[in-house]
Amino acid sequence: MQKLSKKLDDIGQDLKSFINTKEVFDGDEE
Repeated sequence: MQKLSKKLDDIGQDLKSFINTKEVFDGDEE
């Protein structure tokens, strides 16, 4: 179970940075 939660945590971090990057690009277009 520990491994699974670690993996989910990593995925959450990736999603967070992906969303942050997307927001940066969206802001640049204006």
